[in-house]
Amino acid sequence: MQEYVIVYADAVERVNFDILIIEKQKPDWQKNRWNLPGGKIELGESPIEAAERELKEEAGDIKAFFSSEVIGTINGSWGKVYCVKVGVYQKKPLSPGENEIENIFWKDWHDIKDDPRLLPNLKVIIPLARMGVKGWNFYDEGPSWGKEWHSFDVEVKNGWPIENNNE
Repeated sequence: MQEYVIVYADAVERVNFDILIIEKQKPDWQKNRWNLPGGKIELGESPIEAAERELKEEAGDIKAFFSSEVIGTINGSWGKVYCVKVGVYQKKPLSPGENEIENIFWKDWHDIKDDPRLLPNLKVIIPLARMGVKGWNFYDEGPSWGKEWHSFDVEVKNGWPIENNNE
């Protein structure tokens, strides 16, 4: 089973409700959609190591990480994604690596939460990350672009169940 990581970058100097977003160019089903930074976990890497590596590759010269932790997972027949919350000291400037072809930018959550380019499960994942909720698990068989509904199930430990959220 393939394993991936997405990164919720929590900047100390965050202004408003800024979220680090990447406009994907691949895979095809994500082309021109907005996601969190991330990618495949390489052989021998932990999810946290992969998250920090991907963040540096995609965002550039992030000066320091002060905390990193796995806060939840997304599971499906296609594989598993670890969502890692990474505290960063420096929010800007963003300078993606030379091999990166995707746009990356900070955007206010209130400006993007209803944008159709945002991946549907992020409409739940980002608020969970912002609130500090940990231990959640998504079951998601997406993608659903072009379909009327996108369904996923979410489990949150400590009495926070959210069931069968259809969007």
